Amino acid sequence: MGLGTMERRIQNNSERIQLFYMCKFTHLHELDVQYHLSQETGALDHIIDQRSHAINFILSSMVFNLILTILEISMVSGILAYKSEHYLHGSLPPLQQHMLLTL
Repeated sequence: MGLGTMERRIQNNSERIQLFYMCKFTHLHELDVQYHLSQETGALDHIIDQRSHAINFILSSMVFNLILTILEISMVSGILAYKSEHYLHGSLPPLQQHMLLTL
């Protein structure tokens, strides 16, 4: 998976979040005035905004942390396998422990 693929996925997620905001915006504007006067639509808007920022943060951190860690481990394993398989077999258990503890 190249960096171009990651950028496209992030762009797609950003487009989905923008579409969600647009749907929310149109839905709130389609409600009648009495609803807005009787309910706290600003609080609802604030809660939805917080949740969407949290979702965006989680998606971005998962993409960059997970993919970059896998890339790093595969590069180290490749270099060690190139040097000697003995080095690779000795370093795989610590790398696996690193993956389990950090992911």
